[in-house]
Amino acid sequence: MDDGALWFAQGVDDSTPPIVYRMFVSNGARVIERVPNDFSRGDGVASDALGPIRWMESAAGMVYVSAGAGAASRNARIWCHNGRGWHSMREHGTARRKFQWIAASADDDGVPRLHYALRSNDSGTAGAYTTSTHFLGQPFVNPASGVTINREESGYIDLPWVDFGHPHENKNVLRAGINAKGLYSDNTREYVNVDYGSASDMGDLTARGSFTDLGNFFSGTSRITLGSGVGLSSRIFALRVNLQRRASGTYKTNSPVVKDVSIDGYAVLPDTEQLEFRVNLKEAAALNARHNIVPITSLKAARASVPLVPLTYADLGTINVRVTQVEFAEEITTAEPTPGSVDSNDRRTGFALVRVSQPIA
Repeated sequence: MDDGALWFAQGVDDSTPPIVYRMFVSNGARVIERVPNDFSRGDGVASDALGPIRWMESAAGMVYVSAGAGAASRNARIWCHNGRGWHSMREHGTARRKFQWIAASADDDGVPRLHYALRSNDSGTAGAYTTSTHFLGQPFVNPASGVTINREESGYIDLPWVDFGHPHENKNVLRAGINAKGLYSDNTREYVNVDYGSASDMGDLTARGSFTDLGNFFSGTSRITLGSGVGLSSRIFALRVNLQRRASGTYKTNSPVVKDVSIDGYAVLPDTEQLEFRVNLKEAAALNARHNIVPITSLKAARASVPLVPLTYADLGTINVRVTQVEFAEEITTAEPTPGSVDSNDRRTGFALVRVSQPIA
């Protein structure tokens, strides 16, 4: 990596996300920190990607690692860190088949390559293991640049789980959109298939569970609705974006390029009350045998209150509300017969229009 730091992996077991640190010197002191957006942060990784880092290689300002495949249901992967986070370069489809080593070459037959050795079996003594070597061409270039990449097979992207900023509330997820290029008009060539996962439990998000097919995105498709247009009830929601390419023929090396993904929906908060009522200032004062100014002062204090104020309201009982607005429509009852004179015994009467909202049920 071109950040001048020394990158190293922590040894973990086959049921733990990989953990990678970087060490650099600042003002003569060693500083050790986890790399940006490491596997061990956030939602973690899918269960089949668990396991330790086995090999690390720095090339073209990035760090490449091989990891995983140390146990049943664990698949080997080659990951790349581009300075901002990890993304997958290769995944083996058979569990326990490790990538033994990786190496980078800057210019091999005019094409930069990432070489790797794949173990051919997953059991037996160490002497019985055999490996086959492979390479990925153009591994150091952004695929969106248009460079030709010979891909082994179609791949997928697991996007993070989202909760719309309200993790404890239900959501109505309405539709998903894909902004992509290189799509064909049907599924005979390049297209994007999207699956979705929905859950009500915010616990172990790395155990993705089952995904449901949402549909296919072709060259003329930008959005697909859920629930036949009425939406899907969910607490947390995730997408798996499958990049499908043609398996054979002239276009077998082409793959769609996904630029961004959108999810439309909204949080459904518990039912609360929005109330509007009038207060007769004179009757309110008389009810408690108080001066007419007391209800006015109390309403202003409630309007200025930061904590919620209790309100007893008909069959609702007592609820806690925020006073959002108080409008006074007052009359002045004067104690002096002389027009225009002011006396301390003058009274403010009339009505107050009060609007309140109940933020939480």
